[in-house]
Amino acid sequence: MASRRIMITIDGQAHDVLKRYAARRNTTIGGLVRDYLMGIANAEQRALEARERIRAMNRKPENEDPAADRPD
Repeated sequence: MASRRIMITIDGQAHDVLKRYAARRNTTIGGLVRDYLMGIANAEQRALEARERIRAMNRKPENEDPAADRPD
């Protein structure tokens, strides 16, 4: 997947605070933002996949025996 570049603007005081915060974690402000946004994207992808699995389960043929899925 190709990477995309984004640009954000924050005020100087926030930049200073974030720069120190990032340095304590051996990363950059960009790294903090990237990790945060990737976490959101990954959670959204997992939610989409879960919804699709639920839809697939609901599409099972009506003549299937639901008891067949239960362990004895």
